[in-house]
Amino acid sequence: MAPAALLRKRKLDGDAPPAVAATNDGQLLPRDMLREVLLRLRAAELCRLRLVCRSWRSLTSDPGFAAAHASRHPPHLAALHSDTGEAHVLDLAGGIVKRVRVYQLGIDRSNDFHLDCVYGCWWQAFVLGVPVGEIAADIAYEEEIRYGKDVPKYVLGHVPSTGEYKVLAINFSLELEGEGDIYQGWCLARPVMTCDVMTLGSGSDRRRVRPGPPVHVAFALWHRTVVDGVAYFLIDGCDDRIVDPDCIASFDMAAEEWRPMTLHGPQISLLGSTSTKERMHYIRHAEGFWLAGLNGSLVAVHRNDRDWSMDLWELVDMERSLWTKQYSMPRIPFWDSYGFVCPLVVLDDGRIVFWMHNAGVITAYDPKISSWDYLFGVGQYYDVTMHQGSLLCSHRPLG
Repeated sequence: MAPAALLRKRKLDGDAPPAVAATNDGQLLPRDMLREVLLRLRAAELCRLRLVCRSWRSLTSDPGFAAAHASRHPPHLAALHSDTGEAHVLDLAGGIVKRVRVYQLGIDRSNDFHLDCVYGCWWQAFVLGVPVGEIAADIAYEEEIRYGKDVPKYVLGHVPSTGEYKVLAINFSLELEGEGDIYQGWCLARPVMTCDVMTLGSGSDRRRVRPGPPVHVAFALWHRTVVDGVAYFLIDGCDDRIVDPDCIASFDMAAEEWRPMTLHGPQISLLGSTSTKERMHYIRHAEGFWLAGLNGSLVAVHRNDRDWSMDLWELVDMERSLWTKQYSMPRIPFWDSYGFVCPLVVLDDGRIVFWMHNAGVITAYDPKISSWDYLFGVGQYYDVTMHQGSLLCSHRPLG
């Protein structure tokens, strides 16, 4: 019986017709069945199928549908390509799901350029919205870079309690002490860090000047991360006031202030003085101690050069600086070239996905069988991180 005749018969019998959705060829399909079929498809395929009809576009753009789809499919990565000037969204097979132009905006690639949603150049930072490839925010820093002042470093944080995105800019400068010539190397200069904060999407481009950090913080990608609205930084080894190489400074994005007390990391190794030997020990230790956000938790990555192993420590109690060793991985692959290793995500099957920076590869470690798997190469990318938003909804940006 034809669908139209069947519907007429049900109306005559007093039965309510099922919820239906029209396709482009005029056929009728129950909406719940259509939803189930579409949930099985990958995000890239759904983005193309939106062109079929308005009802399909409306269904696949719904935040509830996007959340259900994300729960059924592996997460995506976001990567910054070194040659094409694009930000790519990648699946876990290395396939490109989405491309967004970046360098056409005039961004200086020579700067500290990391994919934490904020792309910094000499005077500006940009936040990209992947679903439509638009500029979600354009943050202009037009203040002249004065004598002795370095380029600001940007950190983006999401505040869960308010849903806001905030940019923390940390400025580094040298404050001269007495007379002298900094370029001749015979003057006394004291490093100074200042901060300012901006809320994205607030309708105001006003920057709020905040006090600097209580200690000198490190800026490298592997020395900082943002988890649950708090930015964490390892301590700069040049700060002679710090004798603990595991200290971690933290900035509360919601309160827009630095926490007065530093957090102790899991590998406490106090140094008794600032001798050359101990300073070298500090530097060597810092090279194998990194920070990362992993599935909503702050994680310290500790590399052991003695046996080529690596441990992941999770912060379980900030007030008491209590950490627990969640994973211990023997014999890291690509040891000679792997350098910084960033844990990206723990998959539903328990495997941990890593970005091995120097080796330029994405790998997965299975703690059940203590085995490593090569996934794909990313040597053509400057930076790799998790894509935190949705490819189906445009309410959250990339990174």
